[in-house]
Amino acid sequence: MTAKMKILDLSTYYKETAKLADLEIYKKKAIEEAGEGNGIILTGTVPVWLYLVISHAGQSKKISLYLTRYRRR
Repeated sequence: MTAKMKILDLSTYYKETAKLADLEIYKKKAIEEAGEGNGIILTGTVPVWLYLVISHAGQSKKISLYLTRYRRR
């Protein structure tokens, strides 16, 4: 069985500023979108702590993690 690749744009998880108070909401949304055993690519212009929290949360779902970052021009 081949894992599907999914792209999660974390910048769509909040409006203006990511907030630590909403951390559980971000984690739940990412895990739901990723699904179990899939490969995910985390992308979006977000704080580094959000990448770290989402990647840590994905470990329990056996998700393969790939990180990217958009370049601002």
